[in-house]
Amino acid sequence: MAPATFHHEALLYEGDDEFVARCRAFVYEGLERREPSLVMVRPRKLQMLADALGERADDVHFADMAVVARNPARIIPAWARFLPDHASDGKR
Repeated sequence: MAPATFHHEALLYEGDDEFVARCRAFVYEGLERREPSLVMVRPRKLQMLADALGERADDVHFADMAVVARNPARIIPAWARFLPDHASDGKR
């Protein structure tokens, strides 16, 4: 079996309700697998998603994209800092 590797998927959605529903489902799936989750979106969407996740929001790492992306060169380093602490020992 080939080792799991990182891959980026685009999330296409129409409107806030679909954004929340699709992101919530994706994050829940990862949480059920005990996979760490980092969500980087703007504050309004962070709050909508956190509200939809309820108590499970405590298990998710959130980053304000308005702050991180102020300099787009900081987006990948923010993700790279997350990895060593949360995706070690073969975790996805």
